[in-house]
Amino acid sequence: MDGRPVLVCTQDEDATADLVIAELNRRRVPVLRFDPGRDFPAPAVLAARTGTGGWGGRLTVGERTADLSAVRALYHRRPNAYPTDSGEQSARFAAQENGGDWAECWARCRGACT
Repeated sequence: MDGRPVLVCTQDEDATADLVIAELNRRRVPVLRFDPGRDFPAPAVLAARTGTGGWGGRLTVGERTADLSAVRALYHRRPNAYPTDSGEQSARFAAQENGGDWAECWARCRGACT
């Protein structure tokens, strides 16, 4: 069995993601589900670093932690928008960056171990 986790980035009420997670669980694939619009920056904690060996880091949501350099896949499906109090333009920017930030962080960490 491959112990590398799959990150599932979606909202709580997502029946499609629930089916994907159920199948991953059936296959005994570790899953860390989170919603950056709800969980980040708290209760989720992202600790990324870069050094001579490349990028690395950890994502912790509640009691679960994933080593980003060990993640096998990121399933990004309709997470909630980041909350903003700065108006419509800031909300649009936050929505655009939502997927890109997580995908970029994961891709950089993956590059450190390939």
